[in-house]
This record gives sequence, structure tokens and C-alpha cells, in this order.
Amino acid sequence: AVRKLRLETSGVEFASEMVVRASLACLIITEVPTTLKKDGRSRPPHLKTWRDGWRHLRFLLVYSPRYLFFYPGVVLILIGLLGMTTLFPGPITVTHGIRLDIHTYLVAAMTLLVGVQALSFSVIARRYGALLGFLPVSETVEKVLYGLSLERVLRGALLLGIIGLIFTVWAFSTWAGTGFGDLAYGRTMRLLIVGLTGLAAAIQLAFTAFLASVVEMPLRR
Repeated sequence: AVRKLRLETSGVEFASEMVVRASLACLIITEVPTTLKKDGRSRPPHLKTWRDGWRHLRFLLVYSPRYLFFYPGVVLILIGLLGMTTLFPGPITVTHGIRLDIHTYLVAAMTLLVGVQALSFSVIARRYGALLGFLPVSETVEKVLYGLSLERVLRGALLLGIIGLIFTVWAFSTWAGTGFGDLAYGRTMRLLIVGLTGLAAAIQLAFTAFLASVVEMPLRR
């Protein structure tokens, strides 16, 4: 059974790979009690804490796109949406001396974009891992991806881009209404940030859809 796992690492993360692959393959894992004895070697240990610890962590993260990309992406999207919807009507005062305004609004927009990118990475990484065989095929993920064809994602990205363009034109028309002079800085910037965020997210989704199609090309052959 162990040979069928196709273990590939040759360093200190070999034990982690064996446990992870055995778990993904739904093999029975049993803990065997062992008695450890004091190392009799005279030289210091060859393991390096930070380097070898990072190799273990890197391996575990690569084999878990759900925790590396999906969950952080969802959290960032929710935080970004909450911040943008809360601050869109105008600035709010949290406590005496703490006032959230356009700068916080911009941070929320950037948080939303990073979350969209992380969520896109999770879909591609999960699909790519399943195609190569080092991640198990998930029926839930397959059902979701089956309904998200290239054309459907592009249509969704186009709709999102149109909404972003509407807000961008709205901000420009507001500026034009003042003769391209002084304007309400906070209100206009809110419209512009929403518009540019929508356009950027639409472009990200479109590129992600094409990249996912590139990943699936060997399967279609």
C-alpha cells in the first residue's frame, strides 16, 4: 500500500509526505508506541530548525489548497465586502478619535481583490492537484467546476466589468459636472474605487477562467 502512494520527497519532510498521502488515500493509520533512547552520536544534530521546519510547512500547505488559498480568500472577501458596504454611504466614527473614511475604504477594496485572487488560486490548485493525482478527486468540487465553464465565467466577469464601468463613468460624470474642478473628494473617490475594484476583479476572473482551461487541456486530449 505504501508503494502505491508514490512518495517522492527525499528530505526531512518524507515522514510528513507519507502521513499526508496515506490520509488522502484513506488508508488505515495506526500509532505504534516506540521507546526513544538518547542519541549516542558525538556530533551535533544535522537538522536545522528553521530550514527543516519551513520544508515541512511548505509541503503541508502545498498539499492543502483549501487552507492555503480557499479559507483565507473567503475571509478576505467577507472583510472587504463588509468594509466597503459599511463605508460606502460615508465615514463612520468608531470611538472618540477613531474615524474610518476613504483610506479605510481603499484598504477594504484591496482586501477584496486579494481575496478574489486567493479564491481563484484555490480553484486552479485544487483542479490541478486532482488532475495530477496527488490530491483526491472531490465530488463537490467537480460539481461546482462542471457548472463553471469558461464561457459562463467570462459572462460573469463581463457583467462584473460592466458594473465596474458604470461606477467609473458615474465618478467621471460627477467630476465633469463640476467643470473638472473641485468636487466632493470622499464621494467621488468611493464611486471610483468601487468601479476600479469591479473592473480589476472582472479581469482577474477572466484570466483565471482561461488559466483553468489551460490546466485542463491535457485531460481533454
